[in-house]
Amino acid sequence: MNDENAKVKNFGILTSHKNSLYIANELFSESPTFKKEAMKTELNLLMEQKIPTIIVDTNDLKNEKSAAQTFVLHLFNQKNDTRLVYHNYAFCEKIVTAANYLATANGLDASLTKLSQIAAWLYSTGFLFDYKKPLLKSLEVAERFMQKNEIAPALQSEIFEAIKAVHERRFSNSKVAQVVNDAVLSVNYGRD
Repeated sequence: MNDENAKVKNFGILTSHKNSLYIANELFSESPTFKKEAMKTELNLLMEQKIPTIIVDTNDLKNEKSAAQTFVLHLFNQKNDTRLVYHNYAFCEKIVTAANYLATANGLDASLTKLSQIAAWLYSTGFLFDYKKPLLKSLEVAERFMQKNEIAPALQSEIFEAIKAVHERRFSNSKVAQVVNDAVLSVNYGRD
């Protein structure tokens, strides 16, 4: 594995420990040719899954709609607002794809990966109701979804923590929150 791919692989592993951009800056600043564009290129490589040692099959997600995906799709269809050109359903899909990739790359078990998917789907739903302060609405929508699907209270707290941490742009010790945060950052600062 060449050094460039090793850096990308390390980026995926290291991001679950601290703030993603801090880690990316630390990781890539060792190189004398460090530029913000270099970080974007590395994130793009990560998102394009050009790392030969990690294989993520996102076709499983496309073939089978999860309850969270169906819930969010229905919500976006109900609240169809043409002003949402960025925080839309396609944005949610990208976050979930990135979260699945990062969860797999970091060796999360199936239950934490599933919680990451649910949190990733529900993260941007608050933008449908209050674009300037979406956190409270995202939490309300998440609560509705979890009550409807009878998710255990211990698991609910993981999902709530992930949504709060990402919206508040703060570090969390929760692996689910770290994966969703990194997924959002990779979608926001990566290539479309």
